[in-house]
Amino acid sequence: LIPYLRASQEMKTKPTQASVKELQGMGIRPDIIVCRSEYPLNQSIKDKIALFCNVPNNHVLQNLDVEYLYEAPLAMEKEHLAQVACECLHLPCPEPNLTDWSSMVEALRSPSGEITIALVGKYIQLHDAYISVV
Repeated sequence: LIPYLRASQEMKTKPTQASVKELQGMGIRPDIIVCRSEYPLNQSIKDKIALFCNVPNNHVLQNLDVEYLYEAPLAMEKEHLAQVACECLHLPCPEPNLTDWSSMVEALRSPSGEITIALVGKYIQLHDAYISVV
């Protein structure tokens, strides 16, 4: 996670660095770092993370917040996650076919109609009895 501090209008890399240092202390050396962020990471932030976490610059990827969960794989493809992972594993990386996935995401973004769903329950006295259904 790369938090953005509105007061100083800057992104903080220290939490990421501390997390990676903790992993390295346990003997786990990451090859790729995917940084969750609300705003796009500029190259200087990626360079800083790469330097302090001892990974190549192109192995620091951003995972921007998305409106729909199903957009995340498309966002990771834009960041070339599969290519970087295959490179680390010394495997060939065929070009993915995400046309069906993109179509599904587009259908989520612009629904064609509206439906009404009724929920009938036995325990209606409890205001949150069926919250997990909703």
